[in-house]
Amino acid sequence: NLSEGFCDACQRLRLTSEGRLKRCLFEPGGLEVRELLRGGALPERLRGEVVRFLSEKWTFNPHVAGPVREPFPLAKIGG
Repeated sequence: NLSEGFCDACQRLRLTSEGRLKRCLFEPGGLEVRELLRGGALPERLRGEVVRFLSEKWTFNPHVAGPVREPFPLAKIGG
């Protein structure tokens, strides 16, 4: 369990080894940056996708009140 919420003040981003941009360690999925780059996305599209993705960041972590439902290997996020 997490002891307290701090999502609204968190400014960190994570890039997984699979090329997903994550706004939170506990976030399932993420933005598929690798696929955008391999698909030839122009810088304007990439920027737009990242801005949209960041605008939907959690202000409260739903896992604060309880345990993480699905554990994940920290190696995937550089931990």
